[in-house]
Amino acid sequence: MKTIKITADNRLFVIDVDFDDYRDIQRAVGCECFETVKTRKLFDFFGEPVLFCVDESGLLKGLPFNHVGSFFYGTAMHGTPIVGDIVFGVQVYDVIEAPKDIEAMKQKLLETFDFLEEE
Repeated sequence: MKTIKITADNRLFVIDVDFDDYRDIQRAVGCECFETVKTRKLFDFFGEPVLFCVDESGLLKGLPFNHVGSFFYGTAMHGTPIVGDIVFGVQVYDVIEAPKDIEAMKQKLLETFDFLEEE
């Protein structure tokens, strides 16, 4: 399933992820253990229950700041950043699925965050 990955160095990739296999999500994020992040900002921005997966131990590992993830997480309000790479998904009941319209999602991200580089 196609989804979007945004790296800490501001690169946007369309990647394949099998959301039914947690190991594939780990591979996509680049971690041993990931956590999901769901915020009102994500829902308001995309108009659906979008979330992202991120390395659960990223701060302990000293991973670099992720500007897009931190924006959606509300870091400016509370100070806790999102670090490392993020991979987007959509929550459907108790599972994660790939976003339905990757092209629209990609365009909205590229238009809003003009510092992103599409790979």
